[in-house]
Amino acid sequence: MFEVVVLAAGRSSRFKTGIPKVFHRLLDKPILGYVLDTIECIEPDRIYVVINPSMESEASKLFGNKFHWVCQQEPLGTGHAFQQVLPHLQEDSYVLIVTGDSPLLSADILKRAKLLAERELVIVTADMENPKGYGRIVRDHNGTVTSIVEDCDANESQQTITEINSGIIGGPANLIAELLRGATHANSQNEIYLTEIARLAADRGEKVHTVAVGDPMEVLGINDRSQLAEVEQILLNRCRHEVMLAGTTLRDPLRFDLRGKLKTGIDCTIDVNVIIEGEVTLGDRTYIGPGCILRDVKIGDDVSIQAYSILDSAIVGNRCSIGPFARIRPDTDIGEDSRIGNFVEIKNSKLGKRVRASHLAYLGDATLGDNVNIGAGAVTCNFDGQSKHETMIGEDVFIGTNSTLVAPLYIEAESFIAAGSTITHDVKERALVVGRSRQRSIKRWNPPSRRKK
Repeated sequence: MFEVVVLAAGRSSRFKTGIPKVFHRLLDKPILGYVLDTIECIEPDRIYVVINPSMESEASKLFGNKFHWVCQQEPLGTGHAFQQVLPHLQEDSYVLIVTGDSPLLSADILKRAKLLAERELVIVTADMENPKGYGRIVRDHNGTVTSIVEDCDANESQQTITEINSGIIGGPANLIAELLRGATHANSQNEIYLTEIARLAADRGEKVHTVAVGDPMEVLGINDRSQLAEVEQILLNRCRHEVMLAGTTLRDPLRFDLRGKLKTGIDCTIDVNVIIEGEVTLGDRTYIGPGCILRDVKIGDDVSIQAYSILDSAIVGNRCSIGPFARIRPDTDIGEDSRIGNFVEIKNSKLGKRVRASHLAYLGDATLGDNVNIGAGAVTCNFDGQSKHETMIGEDVFIGTNSTLVAPLYIEAESFIAAGSTITHDVKERALVVGRSRQRSIKRWNPPSRRKK
């Protein structure tokens, strides 16, 4: 049986945070999520994740019961962490032990290590130009691995070694357990190091195989927020490259943030400082202007989203124009050929085809037919202080400037609401409704400021 153990119980002291390190987010998911996704690609029979007591409730919320969570009650080192899993492992299993803070790991390197781990000890290594912070692989004159020395315990000569331990170690579970029984606390941290098994194996004549990664970036660990930002930029650059290869123009790739999943049609253009979150789909020839935020939206063909618009959990039909400075909130569906202009907010509404709301309007909990015009300053009053109510507007309706539509309300087709009206009752088909005070002119008005005292 093939099992994987993920070591994720670190206390994150260098992060200076109340959140466990591996729960900090990279783009759209926690650091640990990347590691677990990669491990699943190599199809282990079981995945165990070692965590500390403060992580138990949050781990279940984030990842559910898909994995086996094992708690390390005291921070006594990586070797001790693995020992907590031993009672759960199958007697004949072979394991890969992986650190939970290496989100750039590829499935390929894990597959290569897995092939050796079934019968022998294997360590995944990398050659790093700057190995500071990583354990060094010590070899004898024949090139045989004799030990792994942690950075904090390395002497001056050992610190010049550039071959480092990635944190991935594999082998038969029984062999690793047996070797760890000989491990000591004789180090600067007074902990049981998992890396001790390299020395212990060499002492008893066991061969330790190494598998080298082609790109050292694969095994970059994250120990502080600076390294978190560094790894996030690596992930972002990969995403940007994939987006451009798919046929989308990025005006400035370094100023595009993809924090979720993006599917694009042909000849799309994304301007600077755009943020994509959740699952976003762009149709053919769609333009996204500078400073826009798109979250879980589906956008049709030939759509223009102008600068600084925010769209969240919405659908936009073909040939629509949105913005600038528009806010489209969740559960909104905008029909084809519609125009939603600057400073228009729409929430939980369904708009038909060719709807115009060109500026300064609010539509909440509304259903609009085709060819509706919403004048500047028009609002739906959907909340009475306790409950939300719906406004229904039929086809070919004209809503004049500065109209107030008090829900619940039904305005039938081809009606005309005069500017400045407050509408509180349903409107019949083809009606002209004027709901405002009659204008009065007071001649020779003497303002208070001009009156004699």
